[in-house]
Amino acid sequence: MGMPDTATKWTREMVLALPDDGKRYELFDGELLVSPAPNLVHQLALARLYDALAPFVRAHRLGETLWSPADLSL
Repeated sequence: MGMPDTATKWTREMVLALPDDGKRYELFDGELLVSPAPNLVHQLALARLYDALAPFVRAHRLGETLWSPADLSL
């Protein structure tokens, strides 16, 4: 196994050009991260968190609550 290429600064465009192969690609400060899909326990916890937060966010007009993945540029 080779060492990761830490010299390459990934861009949003480079990540979007990657093939749709089922992997989760994320870009953080120019570094490409690849992570597995969330497991069932994670998904159940996320569903309960969403169910608790979404009504509050809507009632107070604070914005939107969204499921992931979402293509966000922050």
